[in-house]
Parts: sequence; structure tokens; C-alpha cells
Amino acid sequence: MIARLRAMVVAGILLTAGPASAQAPAAAVYDAIAGELIELLRAGEGPSGLLDFRRIRIAIWPFGRDDDLPIAHDAANTINDALLPALLRRAGSRYVFLGRSDLRAVIADLEETAAEADAVSKVAKGALADMLLIGRLDAGVRDVLVSYKVVTSRSSNAGEYKAASTPRPVPVRQTASGVALDRAIADGARRLLDRVPDLEELRLAGVRFRNSGRHTDLGAYLEQHLAEAIAAAAANALTGRRVRLRQAELGARGLERLRGIGAEPRDLKAEGFEHASGAYTLGGSYWDFDDSVEVKIRLSGKDGRFAAWSQKITKATLPSGIEVRPPSDGIDPIRDNDNLGPVRFVLSSTRGDNPRYRVGETAHFTMLLGADAWVYCFYRQADGSLARLFPNPYHGDARLAGRVLHEVPSRVMPFDLRVKEPAGTELLKCFATSRDVRADLPPDLADFGRITLPATWTERLPIVFRQIRNATVSEASLVVTVTR
Repeated sequence: MIARLRAMVVAGILLTAGPASAQAPAAAVYDAIAGELIELLRAGEGPSGLLDFRRIRIAIWPFGRDDDLPIAHDAANTINDALLPALLRRAGSRYVFLGRSDLRAVIADLEETAAEADAVSKVAKGALADMLLIGRLDAGVRDVLVSYKVVTSRSSNAGEYKAASTPRPVPVRQTASGVALDRAIADGARRLLDRVPDLEELRLAGVRFRNSGRHTDLGAYLEQHLAEAIAAAAANALTGRRVRLRQAELGARGLERLRGIGAEPRDLKAEGFEHASGAYTLGGSYWDFDDSVEVKIRLSGKDGRFAAWSQKITKATLPSGIEVRPPSDGIDPIRDNDNLGPVRFVLSSTRGDNPRYRVGETAHFTMLLGADAWVYCFYRQADGSLARLFPNPYHGDARLAGRVLHEVPSRVMPFDLRVKEPAGTELLKCFATSRDVRADLPPDLADFGRITLPATWTERLPIVFRQIRNATVSEASLVVTVTR
């Protein structure tokens, strides 16, 4: 890992150390982050059984894909590069920090996703580090907020969440202004089409707000207009070429394929849609800044082929009154520990990750675990009410086999999940434990025959499961957007 902050221009963002007068604030930010992380690491040694005389190895995990970040992937990783020397200054001889160059062998096949749970499992298997620092970036008004989770990666309790640092702004400087919406749509359509000249069918999977999983009015507008612009640009009156547009969704053949994969749970992600030649899935995100939004689009096709495009759009050119930021719904803290734990646990749906449904449609969820586990799932509806999804009166056994596709509903769970009013953001929250913990749960949660639960349990669920003794816990969530 490079132990200094390099000047880099990527996707309109410049991260730079700047002149001597500008370095002090940046150095102070990284020093504050490093100081907090060292204290969190020291506090986490005892419960992890790591308190001995050897040096503790800590891996700094790279950031994920561009569309999960407010800035470009390479630019995000320079934040880790800048943090490393500050950690080394404060660590003394107790800790050894591993950067990207040290982890190259284990992350080579994860470069596209860099999922947190993949990080834990890969590092744990290789016994490379005792703990992981997993960074998270969020968009501020004129800056980027960074925080880090401290996670143990020892095989006995790999993925156990220890603590998280305080989100802090890191110095970034905008170097490019946005363009008008119409120009951005036209430019994006042309650039994407140039990279997928064989395009015949475009499957729409959604443009979500940041990495929150939420679909918004603006996301739907961007998706629809970009898809229509791509189809119009591809149309050819002489050849009769026409690009088909449709909802991205797994049909019966796709589900049958997933039932038989017997592979890693990450194969169930949205990119797992089966693609015929000429078919691509359109998905992405947008990030809200002071006077612009940055759109990040990815077309995924057969055999891992993809095309990516990003552009900043001036807010003043967006449709009047359109929703840019979804209303606060309080579900983000419930998702803080998602993808952490010793068992790889993926929730998805026949419409991919974090789907959207119209009122009256039927939802179809899927689960895949890296190993056998006991699973407990709850559903928080848009009105704040809480329901038990699994186990339930139709299927009272919480144990699920690993590397087998589980569907809700299914033949063994013969009920419908009909989407109903009100519209808004909903959440499927699940916990996978290493043993049957029903006897350790409060009466409300232990009664599998009870579907409706007090809404006050929603925020307490992660605490309840994390406090169970002699059991490891892996968490997963699926954000569901309900529209009219």
C-alpha cells in the first residue's frame, strides 16, 4: 500500500495533499481517525482472546465498487493510503498493518465486489490477520465522510463486529461542475451504447439512492429516460434493429439455475441474472452533493461483460419537485452490521438486490448461506409495523442448509407475500446463528406462531441477537421499495 496521499483526478474528484498550508487540516483528520481506531483495537483485544505477547496483524480492506461509493474506487482507496502512515505513527510495536499490496493474493478474485463478508472469509481462511478495518464512505455536502468498522477475522469468531469509528469528513475538492440533465442523458446513452454494440435487450434493475438500497422518484426518472435514450440511439430504420426494455427479473429458468448452483452465496447477487447474448442489466446509483448529483450506471452482460458510465448533473436542471433524497425512515442503524459474521449470508429476490414492487404485486425472496445455520427473519413495513417472516406457522424449523437456494414463499412455505399499502421503504432483516437460539430469545420473538410483533422490537433486534452467548451471528438485510 502506498503510504502517502497522491494527487489523483478520477470522475471529477481531486484528492490532493496540496501545498504545505493545506496539509495540516488533512493530517489532523487522519491523525484523529487513527487515534480513535487504535483505541478501538486495544479495547477489542480482550474479548477476542488476542491479549498475548505477539504482534497483532490488522488488514485494511479496500473499498468496493464505484457505484457503492460517492467517489471513484481508486480515489477512495487513496484515503486508506493516507490513513496508513497515521496508524503506523500511533501503533507503536503492538500492531502490524496490512495494506492492498499485502492482500493482493486474496483479493484478486474479489476486486469487483470487495464485499465485507468476502473480506472476512478470505482473510480468516488464510490466517492473514487477526482483525479487519473495513471502511465506509458517505457523501457530505462538500466533502466525503469516512468511518471504519473493527471486525475480528480469526477463524473461531470471524466476522464478529467489535466497534465503529465516528464518521469524519475527509478533505476532497470538487474539480468539475455538473452538466445539464438532457445533455447527461444523451451523453450517457451514447457512451454506454458504444461499449455494448451487441445490445438487443435492456433489463432495468433500478438506480438507487447512494448505497442505501432505496429507489426514489429521481432514480426511476434517470433509469427510464436513460434506457429510452439508449434504445432510441440504437434504433436503425434500415436494419429494423430495436432494443427491448423490460423489468430485470428471474423467471422460472433463472430460479432453477440458482437452485442447482451449489456455489458461493455471492453468486446470488444482482449480477447473477442469467444473460443471453445481447442482453444487459442496467443498474446503478446516484449521490447527492451540494449543487449536483453524480450518477453511476453499470450495464452487466453475459460472461462478466460490463460497461460503466458516471456523470455529475446540475441540480437546477432536474425536474421541479422531484424527490432526490428519500425521507428518513430509521432503518439504516438496523443495517450497520450487515455482511458481518462467520457465515456468508446473502438475501436477494427474483428482482435482484434491494428490489422495488408495486402495491398489489407478489414479492419473492431468496436466501443462500455458505454453511448450515439457524435463520430468523423479520419484516419491517413502511408504516413501521413489524412482522415475523421466518420461521413461521407454515415452517417452524429455523435450521437451513448451506449452499442450497431457499425461497420465500416456496413449495415448503405455501403462502403469498402480497405487497400492500402504504408505499415507502420496507426492510427484510435476517440473522443466521451457529446454533438454535430460540430458548435464548425473549417470549415475543420465540413464539414462531406469532406473526405480528410490537414495532418497538425493530431497533432492538440486532442487540438481542448480538447478546446471545455461545453463538456466532451473521446479519443480512434487503431493502424493499414499495411504489404505487
